[in-house]
Amino acid sequence: MSLQPEDEPHLADEALTAVEHFLRGGDRGGDRGGEGRAVARHNPPLEGRVAVRHNPPRDRAPQRLLFVSKSLGTVVAAEVARRLGLAPLRHLWLTPLPAALPAMLAAPGAVVVGTDDPFFDAGDVRALAANPSLAVHTVFGANHSLLIPGDHRASLAALAKVCACCEALLDP
Repeated sequence: MSLQPEDEPHLADEALTAVEHFLRGGDRGGDRGGEGRAVARHNPPLEGRVAVRHNPPRDRAPQRLLFVSKSLGTVVAAEVARRLGLAPLRHLWLTPLPAALPAMLAAPGAVVVGTDDPFFDAGDVRALAANPSLAVHTVFGANHSLLIPGDHRASLAALAKVCACCEALLDP
């Protein structure tokens, strides 16, 4: 199934419903880790994905949120944060689409993008320099999937970079 531009509002609406349910204390629907951390995932039946990591404080009001999104999910995450009035909210943007660029220029966090990504080019990466609270990580030779064709070791190193970015944002 391929995504069309008209799918974006639908995905944002579904993701918004899931995030609001999660923040109200609904079913966490995910793993529980140490220190009371919960992970909730909303996986619409399309390619876009939105994940929210929430460290619930004693009074259950969210104090620290991190949106982790990839590809079309970056557009959805930006729209959900805007609609919920959560800006500036920390994001980990993985292989974003240009439509998420305005939100990326205003949000703290990190972005990981490949130099051979056909959807987010070098000009888009240069534009991110305007946000000093956004760490920009480029993976040389990586495509939109963060794979380096023909080099599985370099592709695994790219995955390690993504994990390191996520860890840095989770444990500031």
